[in-house]
Order: sequence, then C-alpha cells, then structure tokens
Amino acid sequence: MSLSAAAPAPTPTGRLGLLYLASDVALGAIVPYLALELGALGLGGLPLAACLGALPLGRVVAGPVWGMAADRLQAPARVLRLAAVLGPVAVGLVLVGLSLASLPLTALGCGAYVVVAAPVGPMSDALALGALGGDSAAYGAIRRWGSLGYLLGSLLGGVLLAQLGLSPLWLVFAGTLAVAAVAFALPEAPGHRAQPLLPALRMLAGNTCLMGILVAGALHFSAHVATASYLSVHMAAQGLDTSWTGVALGAGVAVEIGVMSLGARLLGRLGPRAMLQGAMALAVLRWVGMATVDSGPAMVLLQASHGLTFGGFWLASVAMVDARTPPALR
Repeated sequence: MSLSAAAPAPTPTGRLGLLYLASDVALGAIVPYLALELGALGLGGLPLAACLGALPLGRVVAGPVWGMAADRLQAPARVLRLAAVLGPVAVGLVLVGLSLASLPLTALGCGAYVVVAAPVGPMSDALALGALGGDSAAYGAIRRWGSLGYLLGSLLGGVLLAQLGLSPLWLVFAGTLAVAAVAFALPEAPGHRAQPLLPALRMLAGNTCLMGILVAGALHFSAHVATASYLSVHMAAQGLDTSWTGVALGAGVAVEIGVMSLGARLLGRLGPRAMLQGAMALAVLRWVGMATVDSGPAMVLLQASHGLTFGGFWLASVAMVDARTPPALR
C-alpha cells in the first residue's frame, strides 16, 4: 500500500488527555464563578438565570450543528480546531465587557463562547473513543485528565478572585488558548462515510436505550448545572468566601478523578446500568444535604460526593451509548 493511501493514524491518547485537561481548566474557572461576575454588573433574578442557562442550552443547540458539520466534512479534528481558535476571542470579549462594566458586551462574549465551546467536549469524546477502538471501559483513563483540569480551574479560579481580586475569566482565557494549541497537534481521525441526516436521526430515535439516556441526562444534569452555577452564590450567602467554593469543587473533582481512574474496574464489577442508577440515587441525597447545611466543612464533604454522582453517571452513560450506537452514527 502506498503512503498516500494509508489510513489516517489514530489520535494519540496523550494529546487527547491534554485536550481534556485544557478545556476543563476553562470550564472549571467559568461555571462556578460566572454568576458572581455577572452579579457584580447588577444582573440578578431571571436574567441571571437565563445567562447561566445559556452554556448548557448552547450545547443542545450548537453542539449538534458542529457535529453535523464534522460528519459532512469527515474531519472532526479540523472542526475542533476552528472552534478552538474562536474560543479565546469569545473569552476576550467577556473580559473586555467586564473591565468596561458593559453588560451588553459581556453578554455578547458569553453568547459567542457558548457557540464555540459547544463542540469541544463531544468532539473530544468521539476522538477518544475512536482512538481506543471502541473500548469504552478504558475511556475513564483519558477522561480523568479533564477532571484534573476542572479541579485546577475551580481551585485556582477561587484563589484568583478571593486572594488577588482577579477575574477567573483570565484562567478561562488561558485554558482556551491551550485548547487551541493542543487541537492543532491532533491528527485527523479515521472517519466513516457521512450519514444522511434524517435516516440517521430516525435510527437513533428508534433506540429506546439512547432515548432513555437522553431523558435521564437532561434531568440529572439540569440539577448538576444548577448546583455548579449557583454554588458560589449559595456559599457566599452563608458567609463563606470563594476560597471555600474552590475547595468544595476541588474535593468533588478529586473523588471524580479516582472514579475515572477506576472506571474499567467499576464498570466490570457493577455494569453500566447499576452504576447509572446508583449515581442518580446518590445525587438526590447530595443535593438535599447541600440545601440544608451552612458550614464550609459540611459543604466540602457533601460536594465531595459529586465525584461519585458525576463520574459514575458519565462513565456509565458513555459506555451505554458507545455499546448501542453504530460506529457510523457516533
């Protein structure tokens, strides 16, 4: 076989680990602290909730559009590079808006960030599963680098704000720059023939397991997003500074790293379905507890169980989707 006809090289798992690390540093620095940043501009109530809800909504709306573009072009890494390059531009707009105390400019930057950040996670997951040859049990060993990134982002973001008076958005800016750098180091992944959209959607919609995971994911992560987005506001209302927020988030992600590292063993012992159900049941207890305690140590202990609820749900759902989705439709 000639060199020009050779199949594309599989995506290096080490570079994917760096991609997860960088992207989740940015995520860990923006999700817990954006409410405080917007509140400082006088935004509150329903408008604040709408702004905080824009990030997950953007994933729902913009994420599939990017995915269809990657499928049509048969170039997920190329699409990822485009989104990654635009990330620092969007965060830069947010920083300028905050420095000028301009709510419209800040909102514009947040909206742009929502759109360009939407494909990073799904594209990373698709590339990771492709690099592993469909071995979803080994996925956690790569994904744990994202958990470490979120840990660093949440801890350092809280320190920047509480101790140095700097916006955590500067850490988001650095994270998006790192994502762009790593994205350009990724080779294009081996692809499948582009799928006609409507038949593919009908096939996916007819899969009751996938539809159940979609509904479960919507319910489960609506609470997760609300907890993460308002945790800093909730803890501030209890008289705790943002250092406690960073420690609480860090404790949860530290446990999450352990869960991700043991992912293959846990999936083999429990099975995806039992892991999924257990994670969701434990999450209910955690959120009830978070709403009723008011001390820093108690918040940290309860938030530590996030590693079990998020990590367990994520590993189990990825394994189930990977097992039940034809490779050409991933």
